[in-house]
Amino acid sequence: MYFNFNVPASGRNFIGRKKDVDIVTNLIRSGESIALYGEPHCGYSSLLKQALMQLQLASFQANVLEIDLLNCKTSCDVLSRYASCIMRLFFRGLDDIQANSYSFLDGSGWTVDEDAFYTGGDFFHFEGGKPDAEACAQVLSLPYKLAGTRRTILYFKNFQNINEDSEARTLLKAYEDLLVSEKGSCSAIFTGTAMNAMKEIFEVKRYFWKDVVIFPLSQISDAEIIEYVHKGFQNKGKVVERKTISEYVHILRNNMWYINTLFALTDYISVGYVVPKTLLEAMQLLLGLHKPRFLDKMASLTDFQISLLKAVVDGETRMSATAVVENYGLNSSANVKRLKDALIKKEVLWFDEKDEPHIQDALFEWWLRTEYFGVSEN
Repeated sequence: MYFNFNVPASGRNFIGRKKDVDIVTNLIRSGESIALYGEPHCGYSSLLKQALMQLQLASFQANVLEIDLLNCKTSCDVLSRYASCIMRLFFRGLDDIQANSYSFLDGSGWTVDEDAFYTGGDFFHFEGGKPDAEACAQVLSLPYKLAGTRRTILYFKNFQNINEDSEARTLLKAYEDLLVSEKGSCSAIFTGTAMNAMKEIFEVKRYFWKDVVIFPLSQISDAEIIEYVHKGFQNKGKVVERKTISEYVHILRNNMWYINTLFALTDYISVGYVVPKTLLEAMQLLLGLHKPRFLDKMASLTDFQISLLKAVVDGETRMSATAVVENYGLNSSANVKRLKDALIKKEVLWFDEKDEPHIQDALFEWWLRTEYFGVSEN
């Protein structure tokens, strides 16, 4: 299916980033641990899918275990999810799991919840408050003890959730120490849907900085995207001008998830020659799907935070400059620092190495420009 947006891209829907795939494939094959994150729907899931498929085709033998921390809010939640996934991978049946839990986790405070096991939930429970460094290390070391000579790749999703727990430092430090001391059969892939929270872990606090490769995704070129879209409509007996495609590639900042969604909607409502008016209608449909989310986001911001966001939309880059503070009513440079920190934490903005601001979500930025603030395009 062309313009498929609800699953990671593969086959003809995966375009560009061939070099990225080769690099990530080689990193995984060599046993490196890697971290992948970026702006919303930046495409790391598709890239990882391609890399793992490439390894499979090359007869690379490994257990790939997905550990999704989506609803984990505490270190106990994370460790329980981790241990439950590991034990289900290596053992079958409750008796087998309990026997090996006694062997590997005896005296650590971790027990098996039988009811949770049978309902398919996380079945490890910690007795005695919060796990200390030793209790964390015992659980985290499980795959290293159990894998033997067979490669095991731990594929973490929503790893940023670890950052929400005030006790996360104990867990992260224990895992960092483990990656330093245990080389060989196990490696990790850390991914997260909150860019700034992941940057906080890996770049600001610099956990794992010696032992995890932070891999930045390259941008897919305009030419590749335009050709992909043009060919998709051509295969359906339709025509759309490359210049028209280019305009929306620019608006959506080469984000393939939004681009696939937009042109799937365009395909649905169009017949034959796709005129600019049809694409604008499809863009409004796309916006209609996401506008409730954008309105909720704006409702969570203070007046000062909205003023700073307006300055970003207007193209200001030096938020603490006297003229910017005065023109946008930001009160003071000290207040600007607080506002920036708040918008970073809320995953609205990110700041580059020059401390220049960027709005994370491409469609959100377009909505701010055209509707919320009504900024005219020059």
